[in-house]
Amino acid sequence: MSPDIQITIEIVTPAYAGGADTATSDGLRPPVLKALLRFWWRTMHPELAPDQLFKRESLLFGSTSGGQGLRVVPTAPWRTLTTDPKDTPERSPAHGYLAYGPVVRDTQKRVNVLKTPRVYPAQIVKFSLWLPRNAYPNAKTEILQALWLLSAFGGFGSRSRRGWGSLDVRPDGGFEPDLPGLKSAADARTVAANMAAGLEIIMGPRTAITPYGGTLPGFTAFSQDSVIAVGDAMPTIKRAVDELFKVYNRFRRLLGAYRPHDPGDVGPDHDLRAGWLRNPPSPGDAAPLGSAFGLPLNAHFTDGPSVDIGVGPDMKGRRASPLLMSVVPCRRGFCPVFLWLRSEFLPPTQHAFAKVGGANATMVTVTDDAVNAFFFGTTAVPLPPGIEWPYLAEPGSGFTEVSW
Repeated sequence: MSPDIQITIEIVTPAYAGGADTATSDGLRPPVLKALLRFWWRTMHPELAPDQLFKRESLLFGSTSGGQGLRVVPTAPWRTLTTDPKDTPERSPAHGYLAYGPVVRDTQKRVNVLKTPRVYPAQIVKFSLWLPRNAYPNAKTEILQALWLLSAFGGFGSRSRRGWGSLDVRPDGGFEPDLPGLKSAADARTVAANMAAGLEIIMGPRTAITPYGGTLPGFTAFSQDSVIAVGDAMPTIKRAVDELFKVYNRFRRLLGAYRPHDPGDVGPDHDLRAGWLRNPPSPGDAAPLGSAFGLPLNAHFTDGPSVDIGVGPDMKGRRASPLLMSVVPCRRGFCPVFLWLRSEFLPPTQHAFAKVGGANATMVTVTDDAVNAFFFGTTAVPLPPGIEWPYLAEPGSGFTEVSW
């Protein structure tokens, strides 16, 4: 029996993906690809209640009670891969920031050190996909749509939300029905236009999306508030990743402290946390603006205790960043992409907490003002006098907003 879908996947940016042997990588394994498809399939269904989402997802991807579901089988061998010697983390500032974790800082030698094997770009792997026998009528279409979203916005491996592990997915016979290609686009503006056309096919017009239970989805999904910005094409993959780093790092530093900085020449998050060293937070106080980019968020002062933000009174919970970065190839090079999948920051049963040194944790409130300012600029994020942020939707920023 022939597969329902056959795909070729090319690695666009280096991917931090370990294996049983810490010196090598297992590559893109079938369970990983299936998990990625699950994630992007969920983003397509903000309208479903949790029980409906689980039931429909189980029919397509399987469950402990319902069986395997979608079968993913490699059709070309994926050889063992190790670090790309041509792009060591010591040579790129993006590695130390966007790849924090897989890459750590050796403070004595003042270099970045690779701790997780890195799959290098331009590698190819092929898969065959078989739908479950009891799949609903448009299941194949939805899998192809999830593959398109994966190619546009997703990646695999550690730090995949920060641009690493971006993928170019190519189904045999193309994306149906009529999803536009991205790699074949002439430039960044065409990539943005093709993204808009593809999202309108998958989701419908953005203004018509009605999430279940409210104006924002209760989980990471597309909505009327989702925002995408496509950067001008860069000549190399490294330049595209560095552009993601440059733009994101500059904004996060505007929220915190600039190096070097004069007394008082610091951002609102630095001011807030420094104030907490003198007067600990009270219940309901606003959390640092940078908390909206994911938790935990830890800050260490050279002359005082740390100020940490986390999920739950024990500070052990996490919230993944709603800001996803990727690199999309086009005919002129490689386009850096920022995607904001705006949703409820935390479920109603979970809360953010702040902790100063050894004090007890205090519940605080997180807003997404900073992510909004990243794309559109806003007076809700006060910056020091004379400091401006060329937000991504601003003409001349080098980014094109996707309108759909």
